[in-house]
Amino acid sequence: MIAPTLGFMGTGVRAGKLMQDHVSALYAADAGVEHGLWKLQNAPPTEYPHTYQLTGVNGMPVDVTLSVSNVLWGFTIGESGIHSSTLLLHASMVWDQGQSNYLYTISLTNTNNSNVHLDSIMVTPPTGYAYVDGSSSGITEDPPEVAGDPNGNTGLIWDFGTPRPNIPAAPNPEGGVYSTVYQYMRLSGYPGYNGAAGYIWVSAEREDIGTVSTAVAMKVTARALQGGVPKVTASALVLRDNATGSTLVGSWQLD
Repeated sequence: MIAPTLGFMGTGVRAGKLMQDHVSALYAADAGVEHGLWKLQNAPPTEYPHTYQLTGVNGMPVDVTLSVSNVLWGFTIGESGIHSSTLLLHASMVWDQGQSNYLYTISLTNTNNSNVHLDSIMVTPPTGYAYVDGSSSGITEDPPEVAGDPNGNTGLIWDFGTPRPNIPAAPNPEGGVYSTVYQYMRLSGYPGYNGAAGYIWVSAEREDIGTVSTAVAMKVTARALQGGVPKVTASALVLRDNATGSTLVGSWQLD
C-alpha cells in the first residue's frame, strides 16, 4: 500500500503545482491587460501596434500589445479614408418624460459637394441602456442588430443593403451650408443620465471615405510567458474617446 499511496500523493502535488502555475499566469496576464489599459489612458503610444514587456509579474514576463481593432463584436468597421473628414457625426440622448425613456438622435452631416452613401451605422450606447423595440425612425425604420455582451456594452448596428441611404451633397460647402440627415431611436433605462451619449461608427462611400467614428476601437492583449512560451493570454476590447482620450472596456476574454 505504501508505494501506490506515495505515487498518488506525488501526482496530487504535481497537479497542485500545475494549478498554482496556471493561476499565477492567469493573474499575470490579467495584470498585463490592466497595465495596457492604464497606458492607453495616461501615456498612449504614437504608433500602433505597440508592444512592450513587463517583467517579474508573479515571477514571469508578460508581453503586452496595444493595437487598433477593425472588428468590433464581429462587425467589420474598416479603416478611415482620406475623405473621412467630410462626414461629421454627433449623438444626443434626451429624457422624454411622456414616454419614460430617452430619445437618442444621431446626426450625420455631409460637408462636401458630392453625395455620400451609407453602408452602415453602429452605436455603442451607455452601459445599462437598451434599444426600445419599434422605435427606429429617420434614415430607416428597421430595427438595429444587437451585438456584444448584454451584461456589458452592446453595439446597435444598421447594416444597409442596396439602394443605400443617401446624404445629399452640401448645397454651399464653401459658405458653411451643409446637408444633414438624422436617425432616431429610443433607449430604456433609468432617468437622470447626464454623461456622454456613447460612440458612433459610420461606414460610408464617397470614393474612399471609409469609416468615421467618435471613438477608436482598441485591443489590449497580454501574454504571460513561462519558459519563453505563452502560458495564458488575456485580451480586452477598449473604446477610446477621440476627444477626451477616456476609455471604456467593452469586453474581456481569457484564452
